Amino acid sequence: MSKTFIVNLVSQTSFAQKNASVIHLLQKLMDILKDDKKIMDCQKVWSLPSLPFNFMVKYNADAIKFVEEYVASGKSGLYGISDWNIVQKERKGKTAYIDTRIKCSDAGAGKHDYGYSISLIFQSDVARKLMQGGMEKIVEKMAQVISADIGRIDYTAYYLGGGIISSESIAIAAKWMYPDDIDLTGLIPGASWWTLLSAQHFSKLGGKEEIMKRAPCFAVHDISTGTYEALALQLSPDPFDTREDDYAILRQYLRPVLPPVNIYSLAFELNVGNIPLSRIKQLVTDEELAQAESLRSISNPELRSKSMEANKK
Repeated sequence: MSKTFIVNLVSQTSFAQKNASVIHLLQKLMDILKDDKKIMDCQKVWSLPSLPFNFMVKYNADAIKFVEEYVASGKSGLYGISDWNIVQKERKGKTAYIDTRIKCSDAGAGKHDYGYSISLIFQSDVARKLMQGGMEKIVEKMAQVISADIGRIDYTAYYLGGGIISSESIAIAAKWMYPDDIDLTGLIPGASWWTLLSAQHFSKLGGKEEIMKRAPCFAVHDISTGTYEALALQLSPDPFDTREDDYAILRQYLRPVLPPVNIYSLAFELNVGNIPLSRIKQLVTDEELAQAESLRSISNPELRSKSMEANKK
């Protein structure tokens, strides 16, 4: 399974009109790639509900400006820049260069709806160019603009599709149909190369100052503003050259704010093989892994059912 570079940011409060400026930041991110015709000539702007055109709008400043104005009007929706449809129709068998999604909604409309969610997925070579252009700094600005509660940047072989939030830890914590159904109040999706902690997580880890002193990572960036408190934990200097042991150490430190492992979900993931075993060993204890191994003889439909029953307790 080829690796992809994933960015997730989530705000758990209803989006505000000022958050439309995040669209400008998305454009700034894409501008790093603007001279690469191979990548940019196949990018299309899309929207749900659909933009008022009868064709896909090619990426350009005017298209982004239109989406920004649409969001600024206060309308909920899903917006993005992607070549995913082109891959499906014209470049079958090749990895999409870019798939971006920005979701604006009224928090609380559903059981665990989030007000503003950003999901960015990049093919490895694209991600390297973006990192050289300072992608993580733009992501930090995005987090500030939407007052993100949780977030991550990760280089991984696994992507849990179907929802804006994606994480191996969530898959192991609760095997639901869509990861957006997971209540992450006071929790984070998982331990990542770049992990966002907001004010709701600080007390569980000893407080903001203690986190800045003791977090087992390369750097802790204070990205707080006058109205927003957040820290970004950077695990290593380079996301493409990070040791597996580093993730395991960070996960142990972040355990108080991670979703609890659901043994039935873990057994399900071991059976289907979506998450490499080497990665699973970073996410769970030896005891949890042994318990899940003993349940693998149970059928997958029954494991999913037992997982959902366990989540309700």
